Amino acid sequence: MAIASRLSSPQPVEPVANADSPTLRTHVVLPKDGVVTFEKLTSIYTSRDTQDPLAAARAKAKTAQTTGYDALYGAHIAQWATHWQASDVQIEGDEEAQIAIRFTQYHVLIAAPQHDDDVSIGAKTLSGLGYKGHVFWDTELFILSPLIYSQPHIAKNLLMYRYKRLAGARRKAHANGYEGAMFPWESTDTGEETTPQWSDPQPDGTRIRIWTGDNEQHISTDIAYAIFQYWHWTDDDAFMRDYGAEIVLDTAVFWGSRAERTPDGRYVLTNQIGPDEYHENIDNSVFVNRMAVWHLTEALGLLSWLTANAPADAARLTEQLQLTPERLDRWRDIIAKMVIPFDDKKQIHVQFDGFFDLEYVPVPRYEPRVGGVWPMLGHHRALRSQVIKQADVVMMMALLGDQTAPREVMLNNWKTYYPRCDHGSSLSPSTHAWVAARLGQDEDAYHMFHHAAMIDLQDNKGNVRDGIHGAACGGLWQAIVFGFCGLRLDADGQPHLNPRLPAHWKRVTFHTNYRGELRRFVVENPVLVAP
Repeated sequence: MAIASRLSSPQPVEPVANADSPTLRTHVVLPKDGVVTFEKLTSIYTSRDTQDPLAAARAKAKTAQTTGYDALYGAHIAQWATHWQASDVQIEGDEEAQIAIRFTQYHVLIAAPQHDDDVSIGAKTLSGLGYKGHVFWDTELFILSPLIYSQPHIAKNLLMYRYKRLAGARRKAHANGYEGAMFPWESTDTGEETTPQWSDPQPDGTRIRIWTGDNEQHISTDIAYAIFQYWHWTDDDAFMRDYGAEIVLDTAVFWGSRAERTPDGRYVLTNQIGPDEYHENIDNSVFVNRMAVWHLTEALGLLSWLTANAPADAARLTEQLQLTPERLDRWRDIIAKMVIPFDDKKQIHVQFDGFFDLEYVPVPRYEPRVGGVWPMLGHHRALRSQVIKQADVVMMMALLGDQTAPREVMLNNWKTYYPRCDHGSSLSPSTHAWVAARLGQDEDAYHMFHHAAMIDLQDNKGNVRDGIHGAACGGLWQAIVFGFCGLRLDADGQPHLNPRLPAHWKRVTFHTNYRGELRRFVVENPVLVAP
């Protein structure tokens, strides 16, 4: 990396020898209340940009100085205006919420790769060293949404990052004894698994085994979900033909090999970690199993679409990925016979096999607090309790919506799992706000929304020193647009609103880029807006 700077000063500037950093010195005499202006322009290049980063940085800094600060600043303002036109969300009636959504949208935009499809957004964006810059499901299921709907060219760049790392996903699947592509839980530039296997030493000197890199495998379906979200909203058939379909189909091959057939002819997924990472290596996570069924179903539908609309690509991928009739029949069998844990008597989904045999802990009694209940219980007791780290069954309801179950079942799920969740992850409050709004749980919806809005602004997780919570930033947009405004695509593929605004919100205005057309949506509270 090379950095070059040029400083404009009213008086000559001379370099000063300094072993630690480049230093410049000048001498200016001012009258009382006098003002002096310095302009420093800096250019940064890396070896990813050019073979000679230093020469390029020096040339760009010189050009910038010739252009001048005022012209550069004017161009900067104009460029940001285009971003805000697409990405701004205006809330009338809640100044705190307005500040929060602009704060979070800003942090999504400054971390987004505008002109580069070979990088992604880490969990802490570029704002801190937490998680060492690694890329998680945070990007696909949280950060991508506001970009898909407002600035799809950036969303495509992020999806291309995954496509360019399919080789690493295939190596991981093969190394674990599976077929197809199995994306790593934590990814960097290589696409290999980079999750550490052990924690830092605990106060007693012991280390905790980290299993997410081994068994939190729903990341592959999370990526497929984001691809379909992008495709349905943008109608970018070329991306799906050339790139997206290969990811979706090869990760479906993974699930086809991962599902285990039982003696009675059913299919199970053992040794999994769902979104609730307090419970490791469990069997039949309802989130994982149900989303795997969704994945295989969508993969079959996609293959049919390719056959009808892009037969050459269908033939290419069928041969390349060995999508034989026998393999596709196995997918159909898994879809029909996958175990989806459900309690018929209580009419609720069961988070995983044996969940309700664990110790019940009354999470609401631990309020107020900063952080999760898990540290209070300790790692080993938390594993044996019903305390949930983050939206799990609730996350399934957010992603699948009305496909999940009848409304009565989803309400039963909410009443069962919401009181058991300690929101130990910053990803959780916004998802709960989204689902609560759709279920008419208005008080809970706004409470969770406010929690999500203040994660960084008020440091209510106590760890903002490690960096901005990127998923919480994207999740806040989802809570507003998907939750309170109720935006979705109807059966005909057209945008549809089903709003349920907080009682004190007067109006919400936002834009989306729907199939290349920038559309403006205004949602009003009829109680507060005069006819």
